[in-house]
Amino acid sequence: MVSHPLLGAIAAYTQAVERGEVDCRLERCPNRNQRSAGFKYLAVRRRWLRVTVERMVKQVRSVFARWKGVGCQKIFTVYPAFTLPT
Repeated sequence: MVSHPLLGAIAAYTQAVERGEVDCRLERCPNRNQRSAGFKYLAVRRRWLRVTVERMVKQVRSVFARWKGVGCQKIFTVYPAFTLPT
């Protein structure tokens, strides 16, 4: 398998989420766009990512942290910087 910095970043993020070592650093609730009292780690969302490495498209399995607003009780996912919307 080809070693690539992006694949390494995805693997490191996935391991951090699985170990519960990620923090929600948002100050505002993405659902209400208001300051929040905080967010609680809720669960993980499993996703397949398509990554282009050396002109080849690879599918990589990852997980993203799910959060719940303490005040609004709404659930959301914060996607890391290496993802793009589909």
